[in-house]
Amino acid sequence: MGDPEAEEIPFGEQVSVDLTGIEEEIAERQERDAARRPRLLEALPDHTWRALDLLELGKAKPEPPSISGLFYPGRRHVVSGEAEPGKSMLLLAAAADELAGEHGVLWIDGDDMGPGAVLERLLSFGVLKTRIKDLFVYLRPA
Repeated sequence: MGDPEAEEIPFGEQVSVDLTGIEEEIAERQERDAARRPRLLEALPDHTWRALDLLELGKAKPEPPSISGLFYPGRRHVVSGEAEPGKSMLLLAAAADELAGEHGVLWIDGDDMGPGAVLERLLSFGVLKTRIKDLFVYLRPA
Protein backbone atom coordinates (compact mmCIF):
# COMPACT_ATOMS: atom_id res chain seq x y z
CA MET A 1 0.00 0.00 0.00
CA GLY A 2 1.56 3.28 -1.09
CA ASP A 3 1.23 6.82 0.10
CA PRO A 4 -2.17 8.08 -1.12
CA GLU A 5 -0.85 11.63 -1.41
CA ALA A 6 2.25 10.69 -3.40
CA GLU A 7 2.23 11.27 -7.10
CA GLU A 8 3.30 8.43 -9.31
CA ILE A 9 6.24 9.40 -11.48
CA PRO A 10 6.86 7.26 -14.51
CA PHE A 11 10.31 5.68 -14.67
CA GLY A 12 12.83 7.80 -16.52
CA GLU A 13 11.06 11.16 -16.21
CA GLN A 14 12.85 14.08 -14.56
CA VAL A 15 11.61 15.37 -11.26
CA SER A 16 12.15 18.91 -10.03
CA VAL A 17 11.88 19.89 -6.40
CA ASP A 18 11.12 23.39 -5.16
CA LEU A 19 13.49 24.19 -2.27
CA THR A 20 11.72 27.39 -1.26
CA GLY A 21 11.43 27.51 2.51
CA ILE A 22 13.76 24.57 3.15
CA GLU A 23 16.50 26.73 4.71
CA GLU A 24 13.99 28.38 7.05
CA GLU A 25 12.57 24.99 8.05
CA ILE A 26 16.05 23.64 8.78
CA ALA A 27 16.94 26.73 10.84
CA GLU A 28 13.69 26.45 12.84
CA ARG A 29 14.29 22.76 13.56
CA GLN A 30 17.90 23.38 14.61
CA GLU A 31 16.78 26.15 16.94
CA ARG A 32 14.05 23.95 18.42
CA ASP A 33 16.49 21.03 18.89
CA ALA A 34 19.07 23.29 20.52
CA ALA A 35 16.47 24.48 23.03
CA ARG A 36 15.73 20.85 23.96
CA ARG A 37 19.35 19.87 24.67
CA PRO A 38 20.13 19.60 28.37
CA ARG A 39 22.03 22.56 29.73
CA LEU A 40 24.24 20.11 31.67
CA LEU A 41 26.15 19.29 28.52
CA GLU A 42 27.29 22.87 28.24
CA ALA A 43 28.88 22.72 31.70
CA LEU A 44 30.92 19.59 31.00
CA PRO A 45 34.64 19.95 30.37
CA ASP A 46 35.99 19.33 26.90
CA HIS A 47 37.07 15.85 28.01
CA THR A 48 37.70 13.85 31.16
CA TRP A 49 41.00 12.33 30.10
CA ARG A 50 43.08 14.27 32.60
CA ALA A 51 45.58 12.97 35.12
CA LEU A 52 44.09 13.04 38.62
CA ASP A 53 45.82 13.17 42.00
CA LEU A 54 45.18 9.62 43.21
CA LEU A 55 46.74 10.28 46.63
CA GLU A 56 44.33 13.15 47.25
CA LEU A 57 41.28 11.45 45.77
CA GLY A 58 42.07 8.17 47.51
CA LYS A 59 41.73 9.71 50.98
CA ALA A 60 37.96 9.16 50.88
CA LYS A 61 37.31 5.60 52.01
CA PRO A 62 35.13 3.56 49.66
CA GLU A 63 31.71 2.40 50.81
CA PRO A 64 31.64 -1.31 51.60
CA PRO A 65 29.45 -3.47 49.35
CA SER A 66 25.99 -3.64 50.88
CA ILE A 67 24.42 -6.54 48.94
CA SER A 68 25.54 -9.70 50.73
CA GLY A 69 28.87 -8.03 51.41
CA LEU A 70 29.80 -8.60 47.76
CA PHE A 71 27.85 -6.27 45.49
CA TYR A 72 27.08 -2.56 45.27
CA PRO A 73 23.56 -1.24 44.63
CA GLY A 74 23.21 0.57 41.31
CA ARG A 75 26.47 -0.75 39.89
CA ARG A 76 27.08 -3.34 37.20
CA HIS A 77 28.49 -6.68 38.30
CA VAL A 78 29.57 -9.64 36.23
CA VAL A 79 30.00 -13.13 37.65
CA SER A 80 31.76 -15.21 35.06
CA GLY A 81 33.55 -18.53 34.92
CA GLU A 82 33.63 -22.09 33.68
CA ALA A 83 30.52 -24.25 33.84
CA GLU A 84 29.67 -25.71 37.26
CA PRO A 85 32.02 -23.80 39.63
CA GLY A 86 29.07 -22.43 41.65
CA LYS A 87 28.21 -19.05 40.09
CA SER A 88 24.47 -19.65 40.36
CA MET A 89 24.83 -20.96 43.91
CA LEU A 90 26.76 -17.83 44.89
CA LEU A 91 24.10 -15.60 43.37
CA LEU A 92 21.25 -17.58 44.93
CA ALA A 93 22.99 -17.25 48.31
CA ALA A 94 23.13 -13.48 47.74
CA ALA A 95 19.46 -13.56 46.70
CA ALA A 96 18.58 -15.49 49.88
CA ASP A 97 20.43 -12.88 51.93
CA GLU A 98 18.50 -10.08 50.22
CA LEU A 99 15.19 -11.87 50.73
CA ALA A 100 16.01 -12.35 54.43
CA GLY A 101 16.45 -8.56 54.60
CA GLU A 102 13.05 -8.16 52.93
CA HIS A 103 14.53 -6.84 49.68
CA GLY A 104 13.11 -7.79 46.31
CA VAL A 105 15.06 -9.99 43.91
CA LEU A 106 14.66 -10.37 40.16
CA TRP A 107 16.04 -13.69 38.85
CA ILE A 108 16.36 -14.07 35.09
CA ASP A 109 16.98 -17.73 34.35
CA GLY A 110 19.10 -17.32 31.24
CA ASP A 111 21.06 -20.54 31.88
CA ASP A 112 17.88 -22.63 32.02
CA MET A 113 18.51 -23.77 35.57
CA GLY A 114 14.80 -24.28 35.87
CA PRO A 115 12.28 -23.20 38.49
CA GLY A 116 12.57 -26.43 40.49
CA ALA A 117 16.31 -26.05 41.02
CA VAL A 118 16.00 -22.35 41.87
CA LEU A 119 13.25 -23.01 44.41
CA GLU A 120 15.09 -25.98 45.95
CA ARG A 121 18.25 -23.94 46.44
CA LEU A 122 16.43 -20.93 47.89
CA LEU A 123 14.65 -23.21 50.37
CA SER A 124 17.98 -24.88 51.24
CA PHE A 125 19.28 -21.43 52.20
CA GLY A 126 16.35 -21.11 54.60
CA VAL A 127 14.29 -18.62 52.61
CA LEU A 128 10.67 -18.61 53.72
CA LYS A 129 8.10 -19.50 51.08
CA THR A 130 6.18 -16.30 51.87
CA ARG A 131 9.30 -14.23 51.08
CA ILE A 132 9.73 -16.10 47.81
CA LYS A 133 6.09 -15.51 46.89
CA ASP A 134 6.13 -11.83 47.86
CA LEU A 135 9.65 -10.68 46.97
CA PHE A 136 11.19 -13.04 44.40
CA VAL A 137 10.42 -12.50 40.70
CA TYR A 138 11.42 -15.41 38.47
CA LEU A 139 11.68 -14.91 34.69
CA ARG A 140 12.56 -17.61 32.17
CA PRO A 141 12.71 -15.99 28.72
CA ALA A 142 12.75 -18.27 25.69
